[in-house]
Amino acid sequence: MRDQTAAWPKQPFYLLVAHAPSILLLRPLEARVERPPVTRLRAERDAAPSWVEPEDAHAALDALVARALDDGLTTLGAVSARVLPELPAPLHYAATGRVADAVARRARVHADHERPWVAVSEQLEVEDWTLGERSAQ
Repeated sequence: MRDQTAAWPKQPFYLLVAHAPSILLLRPLEARVERPPVTRLRAERDAAPSWVEPEDAHAALDALVARALDDGLTTLGAVSARVLPELPAPLHYAATGRVADAVARRARVHADHERPWVAVSEQLEVEDWTLGERSAQ
């Protein structure tokens, strides 16, 4: 700044300002309205629990497998094809392993060198086992 004022006679500078109108508001001014805070109805937090019937999916699946084996089915594919349609479709994949476990616990499995794959539903295949005598369980 000192250099500019010292050089004023040789190199004058000016500050130009344009007169601009104030900003035009497109909506009318109104007093700010206080909005009430958002609230919800008070609900009792300590509601009494409701009674439901106990559900044991593993025991139900074991019962379905036992019934299929009692009916004389002799392969894992046949047992799976009988049990899986009685379960909800989203559970078929997970239930396939549980069916194989239940069959292995209830019957002796003959292990062939090559086991064929058998379709038990439209979207699911299992490696077929030939079942022998039933174990006492």
